[in-house]
Amino acid sequence: MITQMILFVIVAIILYLYSLRGIFIFTRKIKNIRIRKNIILSYWLLDVAFIVFSIFWIIIIRTSEWPDFVKYRNYFYISGAFSLIYFPKFAFVPFVFLNDLRSLFILAVKRVNFPGNRLKNLVEKKSKFNVLLSFGILCSTIVFFLVIYGIVIGKSNFKVTEKEIYFENLPPSFDGLVLAHISDTHLGGFSNKGNVYKGIEKIAKNEPDIVLFTGDLINNQAKEGKPYAEAFNKLTPQLGKYSVLGNHDIGDYRRWYMIEDKDPDIKSVEDLHEQMGFELLRNNNTFIIQEDDSIMIAGVDSWGLPPFEKTGDLSEAVSPYNDFNFIVLLTHDPTHWSEEVLGKENIRLTLSGHTHGIQFGVTYGNIKWSPAKYIYEYWYGLYKHNNQYLYVNPGFGFVGLPLRVVMPPEITIITLKSGDGGK
Repeated sequence: MITQMILFVIVAIILYLYSLRGIFIFTRKIKNIRIRKNIILSYWLLDVAFIVFSIFWIIIIRTSEWPDFVKYRNYFYISGAFSLIYFPKFAFVPFVFLNDLRSLFILAVKRVNFPGNRLKNLVEKKSKFNVLLSFGILCSTIVFFLVIYGIVIGKSNFKVTEKEIYFENLPPSFDGLVLAHISDTHLGGFSNKGNVYKGIEKIAKNEPDIVLFTGDLINNQAKEGKPYAEAFNKLTPQLGKYSVLGNHDIGDYRRWYMIEDKDPDIKSVEDLHEQMGFELLRNNNTFIIQEDDSIMIAGVDSWGLPPFEKTGDLSEAVSPYNDFNFIVLLTHDPTHWSEEVLGKENIRLTLSGHTHGIQFGVTYGNIKWSPAKYIYEYWYGLYKHNNQYLYVNPGFGFVGLPLRVVMPPEITIITLKSGDGGK
């Protein structure tokens, strides 16, 4: 942890210095010295303000008598301030780098001393503006306002995504079955309870037949979710509510020093699911029966690659009905799909979460991009392999960064349909 923090600080300092260099270059052509100095001073003061705020806020957290989960949540304000100051720098730095490459190219051309060198004459022409750095400033400004939007509005601007998935072997009685899939509520992160209620109301408004939750109900402690137990309990779909545990629920993140009890109280987490009306599936299964047909809902505890634990047991979850024809699997981490689920074709649909889409990206029509794609092969949306489907929900809540930038919290409404699996 200390090594990671040192590396993080080093990267932040390098980013700051290199972006500051870009500001110096950009302001060279501003003739008014006072304006030039004020721009540089403002840039510098923002970083000083962030450092002062961080130190001040850490002192407040460390000396407060807030519950542990509130202390944990309040660290998000520091990460939010960091995002506001440094995300625009990340957007600006590539343009500084391109400008440096351009300067090196111009220098190289000027050193070539051929008579009538048109290229040399071209690069010696001076413009009033540095186009690259001007565009970099524009992009940086856009990112700045996107971060503000993500903090103020984006993190609770719930999106309802509707999907129809076709299965050739879907039992006839389940044709048209409506599932509401949510994941990663991270209830301890919400300081405004109204935002959680707003999301729950959207689930209810869609009148699903079943509600399925794929883990990370809390950040660290069951007490985070107790204020919302009654609201979730009012969700009463006809065929029930089913859930599994995520990595936060089983204590993967209880290494933070502000959590007094280093071992997760799984019993309290189980009780919380029950209070909310969920049937918690811990490496086991249940059957949904309609008329003469049935489908299995199987659920596993969190299963992930290091540093996450593998507490889930797929074989135990579907036992003793390993060959049952139609299984819907709830597993928190989508990595589990590629590692263990693919090839078991009776597991027709797998639902996961975990990635959050890193709470930052682009989702417009068929365009989907996020840094998450460089970490997870399956990070958001619907995937198909042969006759098996995976849907990765980007999350209901947030953690770490108190924002969502063009990666809204999602309630996924999935309708199961009989028909050609290629649709």
